[in-house]
Order: sequence, then structure tokens, then C-alpha cells
Amino acid sequence: MSILKNIRKAQSQGKGSTIIVDRLDAYFGAGVFPPVIPVEIHTQKESDTAFHPSSDTDPCVRTQFAKMAGDIKREKPSAALNRIFHIGHLLHGWLQSTLVDMDLCGEEHIEVEHRINSAREVLDCSLDWRTDPKVLEADWWARGYADVTSLKVPGKGDYVLDIKTVRGMAFRDENPFGNFREKYERQMQLYCSWHQKDAAILLAISKDTPHGLKEIIVQHDPKMVEDIYQRWDVVADALRRDIPPKCSCENHTVCPVKGLYG
Repeated sequence: MSILKNIRKAQSQGKGSTIIVDRLDAYFGAGVFPPVIPVEIHTQKESDTAFHPSSDTDPCVRTQFAKMAGDIKREKPSAALNRIFHIGHLLHGWLQSTLVDMDLCGEEHIEVEHRINSAREVLDCSLDWRTDPKVLEADWWARGYADVTSLKVPGKGDYVLDIKTVRGMAFRDENPFGNFREKYERQMQLYCSWHQKDAAILLAISKDTPHGLKEIIVQHDPKMVEDIYQRWDVVADALRRDIPPKCSCENHTVCPVKGLYG
């Protein structure tokens, strides 16, 4: 096994300009793979009261309030959407297993939970959040799972990595994430802060063949993290008082919840 790992290491240290994509291309080009690639698809998501980096970093506090208050109707996922979710999870698991096989991270770095509360305290993830005093007594709490919490790339650095599946047409653009890029970058800011990293990698994989890969590097900005926390402070206070906060969109006329509260 050590011989195979040495082959992969040699193949992965190419002269490309990317941090991870060139190494992944070299790995797949070498054609030396483990007999079995383990992939798990977790279909059940626990409902909780937390803010989440993947969905709750809206720049508009009124929109975030509406989400947390349950005032935005959520449709049941269609059969097509569930298929999309499952294939997305499949691609995530496949790439995560690949990165482990390349010795760029360990199993212990895959989707590790992190929790924090309004006092900016790191919480014990082994505790049941329903009875944890640091959750119950806080104005808010947040939890999240980065796809890879520590990706150590020789000669490049140590990164948080998150995988995003994108449509083939969007993948062709220089910015494969389109209007979601700012949302994804805010998510990465929280992960960088939580896992003490100077930068994160957003790894895009095309859903269409030949499943191309692109990366975008996000440099950590502590001010952006604190800005997210302060918005959560505003939302939590508004939820406590049951009074929707004022829209904080740059352009109020396009607020996602315009007209919801009169």
C-alpha cells in the first residue's frame, strides 16, 4: 500500500497553478485506485433551532427572521429535487473518499461538527443540544459541518474545503457558482473561523460529464464573521420580541420577503 501511496504522491505534485484540481486530475490520470471506494449518503437531517452556515447567512436580517420564525412556506421536495440531492451527496462522498486516499486529509477531518453560541463560546458537540445550558441560555447558537476541516496540500498550505455541485452550463462560466458565490463565501468565512484556517477552497464539480473540477480560494476575513454574528444577534432579539426587524437589503425593492409583514 505504501508503494501505491508513493505513486499517488508523485503524480499529485504536478506543476499546475491550482491548489487541488491539478492534483485530483493527476490522481485520476494515474489510474491507481483502492479496490472499493466507500461512499455514504445520509438522507435524514435533524431538525434543530440553530443557525447554519450553509443556509443562514443572509445579508438581510428581515429575511433571516422570516426563515427562523417559520413564516416562509417550505414546499415538500419533489422527486426530481430528491434525486438531485442524492446525486449531490454521492459526488461529495466520492470526492471526500478520494481526498482521504490521496493522503490530503484523514477520515477524522470529514464533516466534523462545530457549535458556537451568541457569547462566541465553542460548544461541546457530544452533548444533546436540547439540554445543553450553553444552548438553552444563549440568545442563539449555530452548528455546521464543513466537508473537509483540514486539507493539507504539500507546498500549498492547510485549508478548509467545501464541495459544491453545479450545472454544466454554470460550470462553463469563470464563476461557476453564479449568484450563490457570495453566500458560499460567507459560509466559508465561518468555517475558516471555526477551524482556525487562513483560507478555504470552494471546489466546484460539474454534474454533467466529464464532471470537471474548478476551485475558488476564499481568504479568511474575521470582520465578515463578526458581521454575520451581529446579524444573528439582531435576528435573535427580534425573534424574542416577535417583531420583524427592518429590511437590511442594499436594495429594499428586491427584498426576498418584501410585503410579507405589510
